Amino acid sequence: MKKIAFLFALLLGACATASHTFAPDGREAFSLDCSGSARSWGMCLEKAGDLCNTRGYEVLQASAEDGYIAAGNAGASISGNRSGFAGSSSSSFFASTLHKRTMLIACKKQA
Repeated sequence: MKKIAFLFALLLGACATASHTFAPDGREAFSLDCSGSARSWGMCLEKAGDLCNTRGYEVLQASAEDGYIAAGNAGASISGNRSGFAGSSSSSFFASTLHKRTMLIACKKQA
């Protein structure tokens, strides 16, 4: 059951997301997010193509950031509850790489 839930979450997260916004110069634009391990810059570019169709688009801004999230289990506290924290000294440790990718695009005007 866990494998099915993981595959379902992976499929849902496999597309770039877009939200309508405005560029710094005031024209209509789209903010695209293709963050995550299951996504890529190519997915942002594909989404831009879907949004602008044959008009084409201009990439106004693109940014990427990689990072890590870490969680551990230090053991039982006085109350008997387990507490989590970031660090490598815990008895059980989990780390995951984060990939943040965003792009601001504007569709070109039709000729």
